Amino acid sequence: MTTYQYRFPYGLDLRHDAADSDPRSVRIATNLDLRANGKYFTRGALSKICEVSAESVGLYSFNGALHAVVPGGQGLQDERPAEVVYDPIGPYVGLDEDGEPNEPEAYDLGTLARLRALEVIGSADVVGGFPYVVLEKSDGTFEHHWLTETVADADDPVETGVSLPFDPGPTLAKIEGKLTADDPSNGVLRFNSTTGGPRDWSTVRDAGFLAVSQHAAGARQITGQGIFNKRLAILFEDSIQIWNMAADPSNITLENTLTGPGTKLNASGAVENVLGDLIYSSQGGFRSLSVVDLAGQTREGDIGSFIQTETDDLDMDNNWVTGFWSQSRSQYICAVGSDVYVFTNAVISKTRGWTKWSLPVTIHYICEHAGDVYIRSGNVIYKLDATLEEDDVAGGTDIEWQLRTQFLDGKTPGVRKHWKFMNLVMTGAAQVNFYYDSRDTDELVITGPYLENTTYQAGLTPIMCMSEHLAVEFVGTGRWELDAVNLTFDVLRGGV
Repeated sequence: MTTYQYRFPYGLDLRHDAADSDPRSVRIATNLDLRANGKYFTRGALSKICEVSAESVGLYSFNGALHAVVPGGQGLQDERPAEVVYDPIGPYVGLDEDGEPNEPEAYDLGTLARLRALEVIGSADVVGGFPYVVLEKSDGTFEHHWLTETVADADDPVETGVSLPFDPGPTLAKIEGKLTADDPSNGVLRFNSTTGGPRDWSTVRDAGFLAVSQHAAGARQITGQGIFNKRLAILFEDSIQIWNMAADPSNITLENTLTGPGTKLNASGAVENVLGDLIYSSQGGFRSLSVVDLAGQTREGDIGSFIQTETDDLDMDNNWVTGFWSQSRSQYICAVGSDVYVFTNAVISKTRGWTKWSLPVTIHYICEHAGDVYIRSGNVIYKLDATLEEDDVAGGTDIEWQLRTQFLDGKTPGVRKHWKFMNLVMTGAAQVNFYYDSRDTDELVITGPYLENTTYQAGLTPIMCMSEHLAVEFVGTGRWELDAVNLTFDVLRGGV
C-alpha cells in the first residue's frame, strides 16, 4: 500500500480540467478562508454590531475607531452608536468681500449617495493626518472634504468642503507628497501639494495637472488610480498609464501605457497595492500588474485567470466593487454584491490562492479594523466573527461551506488504483463524498461517511473505490477546519 499526504495551499484553480490541475489547488472553496500552510477554515460569521444613521455613508478605520461620514450640524451626533464615530461634513465656507469667512450653513440631509475614495492626509499646518474623502451626491456630482473636525456640536455646522477649480470625478490617490484627483470635464489628472494642506488646488508650483487623455489608447475617462512599484497607475476602461511622479512637477514623466482590460468606475474602490503589485477588478475578473524583469518592464499579470470562469459574469454595472489589502491576514479582500473574493498571499508559508465567500447580505462597504473584517450593508454594521456558528441575519442563518479537491492520482497518472483509506487532520463535522471520474463530476460520486473531529490517531476511513484518480469533497455547516488529507491505495496490476 502507498500513502500520500495532500495539502492545498494554492486555493481555487479553474483554468484546466479537474484531472489536469495542480493537486495542491482545489476545485470548489465556498465560504472558506485559506490561511498559511494550506489550512482551510470556515469564514467568520456575520455578527451584528450596530445600526448607523441612514443619512451617513461609508465605513472605514481611522485613529483607532470605525468611522462613517454624516452631514454635520443636524443633531445626528447625539444619535450615533458607541461603536462608530461620525465624521461631520459641511460646505466650503469661503471668504466674503471683506476677506472674512462667511457664516457656515447647514449641509442638507439626504444629499449623500456614497463615499467613493479616501486618503489620510496631513500638512505642515495640521498636526497628524485626517481623512480626505471624495463623496458622491445623489445628483451624481462629487465633492471633496477634508475631515479635520472629528467632533462637532450638534447645532453648529462645520466647514470641511474643499473649494476646487474643477468639477471632480470619484478617484483619489496620494504619492510623492501630492494628492491626485481626476477632472472628467477636461480629461486631465489634477494634483496638489499636501505640504501646505490639501485645500489648495490652484497655486502654481503646488498644483498642476497631467494631460492623461492625450496618451489614452481608447476610452478617455479615468476610472481608477493606484500605486504600483512607487509609480502612479492611472486606469481607464481599456488601458493603464504608468507615471513617474516627483516632488518637482517638471520631473513628472509618463513611463508606459498598457492597452487591454482596465477597470470600470464602479470598481475604482477595488484598486489596491498588494506587496508591490497592483490588483484591480476588470471586465471578466481580477488582474494585476507585476514587475517582470530587472529592467522594470510592466505587464499585465494573470492573477485572475485562476478563477476566470467564476468571475466572467460579475455584474460590475449594478454592483459596487470594493476591496482592501489586509497586512495582518495577508489577504486581498474584494466584495461584489453579496460575494467576497479573497486572495491569500502568505509569502513565507508559500500559500497563494483564492477562495469565495457568499454572504446573505449585500455589501456596500468593507474594511479592516483592529485585525477584524467589518461590513456595512445598508445602515447595519457587521463584524466577521470566527467564533460564531451562524450569520446573525434573519434570526440566525447557517454558514454552508464546501471544499472539493482536484482529481488526485497519487503521483501515478493513468494507472487504476484501489483506493482503500483516508485519514484527516480536521476539526468540526463534514459530510465526505468521493468523485471517481473526471469526465462526469456531478453524477459519478460515492457518498462517504459523516466525520467529526478527526485526527491521525482517530483511525482510517474506508473508501473502497477503484479508479485512476479521486476527488474528495467536504460539505457542512458551522465551524470547520482542515489541515491535511492522507489517501492510501494499491496500484492495480494486470488490468484488474
